Amino acid sequence: MSDWPIPPVACRSHHKPIDLPGEPADYLRTLAAANRPFFLDSAAKHPRWGRFSYLGCNPLLSLTFTWPGPSRLEFGQNLAGGGYETLSKNPWQGLNQLLAALSLANPSSADQFQGGLVGYFSYDLGRYIERLPQLAKNDTALPELYINLYDCWAAYDHAKGRWSLGALEFDRGSWLDSGQGAMAKMDRLAEMLANIAGELPDWPRKSCISSAPQCNFTRDKYLSAVQRGRDYIAAGDIFQVNLSQRFTVDLQCHPVQAYQQLRRINPAWFAAYLQWDDKAILSSSPELFLRRCGQDIITRPIKGTRPRRGEPEYDSRMRAELANSIKDAAELNMIVDLERNDLGRVCNYGSVRVEEHHQMEEHPTVFHLVSTVTGQLVPWASTVDLLRATFPGGSITGAPKIRAMEIIEELEPTRRSVYTGAIGYIGLDGSCQLNIAIRTIIVDGPRAHCQVGGAVVADSEPEAEFQETLDKGLAMMAALRNMPLSQLVYQ
Repeated sequence: MSDWPIPPVACRSHHKPIDLPGEPADYLRTLAAANRPFFLDSAAKHPRWGRFSYLGCNPLLSLTFTWPGPSRLEFGQNLAGGGYETLSKNPWQGLNQLLAALSLANPSSADQFQGGLVGYFSYDLGRYIERLPQLAKNDTALPELYINLYDCWAAYDHAKGRWSLGALEFDRGSWLDSGQGAMAKMDRLAEMLANIAGELPDWPRKSCISSAPQCNFTRDKYLSAVQRGRDYIAAGDIFQVNLSQRFTVDLQCHPVQAYQQLRRINPAWFAAYLQWDDKAILSSSPELFLRRCGQDIITRPIKGTRPRRGEPEYDSRMRAELANSIKDAAELNMIVDLERNDLGRVCNYGSVRVEEHHQMEEHPTVFHLVSTVTGQLVPWASTVDLLRATFPGGSITGAPKIRAMEIIEELEPTRRSVYTGAIGYIGLDGSCQLNIAIRTIIVDGPRAHCQVGGAVVADSEPEAEFQETLDKGLAMMAALRNMPLSQLVYQ
């Protein structure tokens, strides 16, 4: 299964307060010049869903998987010898190997990041859980799995307006011992954050050509795909399927600039920025895929969308329309049932509950319907077991999940990559917080992709489904074009 049996290693998590003059987003330009920076950004701020933001850089190691594998474990510059080792050809097994070897000696009951892995899981990792056809074109150069182990980070508590630093200190002489203690690591990060950078480094690949957005569908072909989805529903194959289309533009600014514009237009509780080489992920996701604290599990599927314009009369009408929509309520009911079933595979019998249902959420550009489903993880299940039981999130596949994913593979011309996968962290204490990677821009060299979709059900109208994707994509396209929403016109 593995070319390299990972030696077990223990560590302790250390923390200390720090005074910094800015808020988290102010330091993104500072981190942009560092190695593999991350920013988990609760841009919208919420006492329960968006309280903490985290940022860091210079990971100890990186675990990546690119088909056909195997998983690749690369060591950071601070580790003696550098280089890499190979792990399992199944990315989930490779991740499990790594997590099983790492342990936190002083876990905390606090519902926040205590140190561990940060990165993304692409939608296409579902292929290593279920057997799926391979029809869609793989036209991006990003790995399916991109996870980094960070041993030092900064945290910001939006509720209290306070900064703190955290660091992991590994057993002396172990293969992850960088020779620096936790205090030295935190001092080094504090020094980096002492000044807010004004300039951004040059982006390796940037286009000088301003061309109209390109789509992986024509309008007519997308309408035909929606109708084909309805045909599958009529035939009894599925109850609903999520179909998406992807827009691609030339990148004409540093990804940090695009992300800062995106978070101004569309702040979100589960936003994120990741950067490495000539790649970057910019996410303003409002949707929580999984949160684990101890044995408590939460997922919050979104189904049902209406646009917002900031005009009271229009917004009031859209809100009422969504609240009273039988179609959108049915979509949400189906996905809540799917999520209950997925959690039931790894949660104690009788513990899975719908805590909130059919709740209206207001976001800067849209209204959403949301439900909250909770459960208690069984003692034998790890965070990787939880992921394998629930990935990818049902809200962006359809129901039943496996058949819906087969139909997505047939009807969508290109693979989704990070879109509708998950971004976030897995702590060494077993905790996790991962979003559903919607409202997410993928930067691949000089090109930027943003993908948008919606649920197709029996009474879907193809024209309305097409318009819904445009409504959802406005903020991302405006960020990439660096213009207000009022000036953006889809080509």
